[in-house]
Amino acid sequence: MGLVVGLPLHSSGEESDKSREARAFARWLADLTKLPVVMWDERFTTSLAQDAMIGAKLNRQKRKERVDRVAAQMILQVFLDAGCPAGGSDTVLTDPPASE
Repeated sequence: MGLVVGLPLHSSGEESDKSREARAFARWLADLTKLPVVMWDERFTTSLAQDAMIGAKLNRQKRKERVDRVAAQMILQVFLDAGCPAGGSDTVLTDPPASE
């Protein structure tokens, strides 16, 4: 059992301030729960969630209310489909490369 936290990256794969915030949150969550936490690349999940909800014919208000929840479900599903790799698409307890 463990937790998956989305890692927001630029489309180029580079990290941002939001990436660092997500890493800090994941560290806090790991310390709090004592569960393993993995980071998973969340690029494009918001737009994929929007597309899925448009396809489901949800109106703008309902899409706005649900977009983060649907994107989180997509992140988790992709993680599960990938076989739940222990390191995720990155590990929470390592710092980003020094070049960043």
